[in-house]
Amino acid sequence: MKKKISIYLRNKEINPSGYYRIYQYFHEMNIQNIRYRELVPDFIYKRYHFQNNWFNKLMYSAVILLKSFSDLVKDILFYRPDIVIINREICPKIQSTIHYLLERKVLRNAYVIWDFDDAIQISGEISKREWDLLENESDKIVVLNNYLKKSISPQSFSKVDFLPTTDGDYVRKEFEHTNIRKENYNKEIRMLWLATATNIPYLKKCLPYLEKAAQILEEKFSKKLILTCVCNKEVKADVKYLVIKNIKWDRQKALELMRDSHIGIMPLEDDNFTRGKGGFKLIQYMSAAMPVIASDVGFNKEVVKQDFGFLVKEKEEWCSSIIKLSTNYEFWSACSQSAQKEWNLNYSYQKIYDYWVELGGRVILRTNLKETIKKFLKWVGKAFIAGICAVLLLSLFCIVYSYDGVHVENKTGATDYVWEAKQLKTTMKEGFSWFFVDSQGFNNINDELEKTDILLMGSSNMEAAQVAQNENVGSLLNEMMPNYHTYNIGMSGHTLYRCVDNMENALKAHKPQKHVVLVTDSVDMSVDEMQLVVDGNSLPIPSYDSGIMYNMQKIPAVKVIYKQISDWILLQGGQEVSDTNGKERKETEADDYNKVLAEFLKIASNAAKESEVTLIIAYQPSQYLNEDGDVAYSHSNKDIEIFEQECKKQDIIFCDLTDEFTELYDEKNVLAHGFSNTSVGSGHLNKYGHKVIAEAIVSKIQELEVD
Repeated sequence: MKKKISIYLRNKEINPSGYYRIYQYFHEMNIQNIRYRELVPDFIYKRYHFQNNWFNKLMYSAVILLKSFSDLVKDILFYRPDIVIINREICPKIQSTIHYLLERKVLRNAYVIWDFDDAIQISGEISKREWDLLENESDKIVVLNNYLKKSISPQSFSKVDFLPTTDGDYVRKEFEHTNIRKENYNKEIRMLWLATATNIPYLKKCLPYLEKAAQILEEKFSKKLILTCVCNKEVKADVKYLVIKNIKWDRQKALELMRDSHIGIMPLEDDNFTRGKGGFKLIQYMSAAMPVIASDVGFNKEVVKQDFGFLVKEKEEWCSSIIKLSTNYEFWSACSQSAQKEWNLNYSYQKIYDYWVELGGRVILRTNLKETIKKFLKWVGKAFIAGICAVLLLSLFCIVYSYDGVHVENKTGATDYVWEAKQLKTTMKEGFSWFFVDSQGFNNINDELEKTDILLMGSSNMEAAQVAQNENVGSLLNEMMPNYHTYNIGMSGHTLYRCVDNMENALKAHKPQKHVVLVTDSVDMSVDEMQLVVDGNSLPIPSYDSGIMYNMQKIPAVKVIYKQISDWILLQGGQEVSDTNGKERKETEADDYNKVLAEFLKIASNAAKESEVTLIIAYQPSQYLNEDGDVAYSHSNKDIEIFEQECKKQDIIFCDLTDEFTELYDEKNVLAHGFSNTSVGSGHLNKYGHKVIAEAIVSKIQELEVD
């Protein structure tokens, strides 16, 4: 049975990425069972491309939303593809919940190939939710270069293939270009700039230097310098010597101009977006045996070689590079030949065509999905009885290896739930630890005393099931500050949002006398989640206090399986992660963010003031090792700064532990996260991380008391 293929792209013939990355190859393959899911019809794409006004933008976006919805429904109900290929994204910038659910349904029933050729995450072209969905569900991710690869989570690196963008049209047309260019060389130099309107600002910054080159060529060599701009928008400039010709973009016209031109140019500025570009225009020029001049940015550095082109670091070099290529025909001719040779060697249409053919062959050899399901159902029937026996044996193992126990509702509201008192909790999958829950349902060596001086709050890192009881922050604080009693109510799942939401109840229930310390691993907050807390609409984490689910969790093996399923459902539940990490927010977005953050932190601040205690928020950042072996962090310094400033306004003591974590690694070669039985630096805090946090808290409290 032939595999059915759906290819999602913006437009297969007009959109450059869709055509050059996907369509030109699959069109030539002439595959029968293929459906092109074009999100924008030709006439609308042309209107938007050449007349980018507000009405056309609105129509363009509306068509994408409607067409993507229609195509996804078709694939779910009728076509049911075995292979899905996505160029860039399905729902640019906006993805409704219904689109997300439909897209997830399509992807989960197919072999998924995701291809993108720009830093679409940085440009905001794709939503964070769709990015995560595509990354998780893709079986193969095809990108231009290593810079784009780094935008993907490290756990997905094994899926990545590198594939340049090339143009096979020129070679297929078999243009004769040598004689035409040679005849014109002595009287005029024809420069070609192929680009979209978004690149015009890059070109304009270079025009003064192109004008200077034109002046030199005219006055000293009696040559005209002609710049032909093939673009969806006209390039206007006040020049005297440089001749600028504007040609509205057309694929056939572009090919003819490549045949007749002497030099291809690609000016850029150096920023996060341009570093993700794949030098496609340069590769186009090279296919036509055209020497190139390009900005020394990103992937351009890998494309351009000295024997056929120039990389410009300083803008003055545009002039000198043009003069070198325009005044020595033998030199120009040698560069021309080298350019085409390089294209044939590394960027040829045939090589990339062969890649898609070979990948398609590998995919088609995969077992048919329906056949796999049938075999699986037969296997389930045979394995059912064996599974029952396995549960019993597995339970014995889980008691030692990993057993969370049962949690019940916390009637005080200090946390959403607590563990059943006096039960054993064990873990050998992340660290090696075990402990008995105290009488209140928390991880403390001793029960809560009549007087609590410091109340410790946080999520799973503060619950600290992964380290020995005497090595967690709560126990260390009691050891380091024997005159103060610290009580730890850290509980898995209780992120900063939950802790703030529960703060008032926690202070009333445990009545700390001096301080409440909240440890969090995030300061890059979600506006939506903060707003839920501010409005009092945040939903508590559910528990089972009785019934079948409560009793089933008492079976260790069932509990482990249940937790795995729960974690999977939570992961797949579509909870959108904040898309602000590492980015500058727009002014309007920043205003909204700061306003909600202030209201959010004020809830915690007011609760602390009402209880007459000092609120300390300690930030323990997630860290990892980069390719150079140095410790790095995923957070934005700007986010920390904003959070710290707002804490100061709300009379909250903020303690950033980034420097302490870095110092731990630099001086002792130890990471604050991870264990001998986990990936390096991943997962929860280890004993070293707990100690660093405890020392920092003690130092901060001592500092406050001196003041």
